[in-house]
Amino acid sequence: MLSRTLLAVALGAVAGGFLLAGLIQALRLPSRRRVARVPHRQSRNVLFVCTDNLCRGPAAEALFRQIANGTYRTRSVGISRTCLHRISERDVCWADAMMVMEWHHRALILERWPEAAAKLRVLEIEDRYYRNDPVMLRLLEVKLEGFLTELESGEWLTPPVRGTRGPSRIRRAV
Repeated sequence: MLSRTLLAVALGAVAGGFLLAGLIQALRLPSRRRVARVPHRQSRNVLFVCTDNLCRGPAAEALFRQIANGTYRTRSVGISRTCLHRISERDVCWADAMMVMEWHHRALILERWPEAAAKLRVLEIEDRYYRNDPVMLRLLEVKLEGFLTELESGEWLTPPVRGTRGPSRIRRAV
């Protein structure tokens, strides 16, 4: 009797699994058409830096990959001591360009690696958004499209002049 019950439950789970898989397939949203990968004159590595590498950094990395059609290698890291993948000298050396979310991230990186100044750009995305927040994603999209245009045109601007680094809310995280 017990084996029949287990068999019935197992068959029901399998049938339910197929139904669930079919439902998930039917509800999938159409994906954006991917444009063919455009060869770039030189490979670039782009590093995205936020505080804990939970929301903004990974979202920026994924969005940039999509906008750039996979023509750049990307990573995301955090600057806090508690994040899983904390920025390291290896990350700084690997990156050709570093996009930080806030001015204090830039200041903390320059404190440890002053030679990274020419690689750094500040997106000015505050740490007040939740994961996949539509407002944050839209802000990132607009800023990353501008960044990509700058990269593609070769107009990689000089770093900001000392003293114009924005709000001086530097937290000691590194």
